[in-house]
Amino acid sequence: MSPIFFCVSINGKHFVTTEIEHPAVMQTFSYLERNGFEVTYVPVLESGQVSPAAVAAALRPDTIWVSIMFANNELGAIQPIEDIAKIVHSHGALFHTDAVQAFCNIPIDESRMGIDLLSLSGHKIYGPKGIGALYVKNGVNLHPLLHGGMQEAGQRAGTENAPAIVGLGCAAKWMHDDMHTRTAAISDLRDYFENCILNEISDTKVNGAASNRLPGHSGLTFTRVRSRQLINILSDFGIYASTGSACSCLANMHSYVLRAIGLTDSEIEGTIRFSLGKENTISDIDQVINVLKSAVSECRKAN
Repeated sequence: MSPIFFCVSINGKHFVTTEIEHPAVMQTFSYLERNGFEVTYVPVLESGQVSPAAVAAALRPDTIWVSIMFANNELGAIQPIEDIAKIVHSHGALFHTDAVQAFCNIPIDESRMGIDLLSLSGHKIYGPKGIGALYVKNGVNLHPLLHGGMQEAGQRAGTENAPAIVGLGCAAKWMHDDMHTRTAAISDLRDYFENCILNEISDTKVNGAASNRLPGHSGLTFTRVRSRQLINILSDFGIYASTGSACSCLANMHSYVLRAIGLTDSEIEGTIRFSLGKENTISDIDQVINVLKSAVSECRKAN
């Protein structure tokens, strides 16, 4: 659930976000628009990053809230959060970031970066599913979404799920303690993977390659390939990739994130995303490359 629903100091009716937010944020803003608020969706560059100047241009005197994800779930592109937050605060608005992908994968200093609110999720850091957290800066007053109890300092009523909370805490500590060595190793694997793909499979490109990216994300576009067909072939070999956000995969529509960075419908059709984790090895990567070369060739012959 987006923390946007919690905002209590409403002295305006305007929100700002980007065109590439996760559906959890996009659908929340859509709800707000249906209830009388106004939202500006800032476009992004081909790299998948949003320009701080574009955010500044979108702000209005009645802007009350800006929500921009720390790192994109389909591209891995990391946003200039600190620069954006300074601009937002200079206009007197609150700044929220969806850090689900970034948390424990890149360093986050919420105080230095000027983050007012930050949301995260346990399942992205090997923690339990169904548990998340909202960081709220001291001095930011929120109205609770749920009523009936004084749990969480009166911010969220309801008995806490203690096992899931403990699991989230343990996962966060575990992932934070080895973050630098783990992410460096994963970055090396991703770079090796992408270089091999680009050198061995023609008419292929890496999306968001020009941006600062998360270590474990690799979005690849294969021309003359249908991504669903390619994913089905890979899954037969125990290799699992995705065509976009897992939360919108059943919607049977082209990725609005890929469209926002300028990909055509045919390019979007041939795009899949690989995610690398702490247990992957060079041997895993070599196996995927060998299968992928054969699978792409098979798809292109069929099309």
